[in-house]
Amino acid sequence: MLPYDIHAAATPQLAGLNEVPNQLYYFATPGIFRPRSGLFSSARFAEFSRFYASAFGELVEAAARQWPDGLRVFYPSSVAVAERPPGMTEYAMAKAAGEVLCADLDAQSKTLRVMCPRLPRLPTDQTATLMPVRAADPLQTLLPLLREMAA
Repeated sequence: MLPYDIHAAATPQLAGLNEVPNQLYYFATPGIFRPRSGLFSSARFAEFSRFYASAFGELVEAAARQWPDGLRVFYPSSVAVAERPPGMTEYAMAKAAGEVLCADLDAQSKTLRVMCPRLPRLPTDQTATLMPVRAADPLQTLLPLLREMAA
């Protein structure tokens, strides 16, 4: 596992790997649930877009250059793109942009295979609440996807 800073250049960070990976799992995210004051925040959208589209694209392109023999990429999107929960406009928009990028990366490269499932809400440090909220089982949700990535 390699810690990745989305605010730093991708290529030098990848240079720190001693082995050639065949899989990349992208789970970078800022805080998702925060108080809001209006219907839309361009600053919040820009932050989400940096995490879910720009930085992801930079990382995948740098990885594809460094390891041109092939790479499988896992990009977890969210059911929020389709369900559009209240207060998550910017998040859903940025995740949708990430999905478009995933589709294009996958279609335009012979060596990249990008998996972009829309995951349901899972119990994580991001989704922990005092009040019970329905969340999917992470093992049942992710294990089949991880097996598909490894196949």
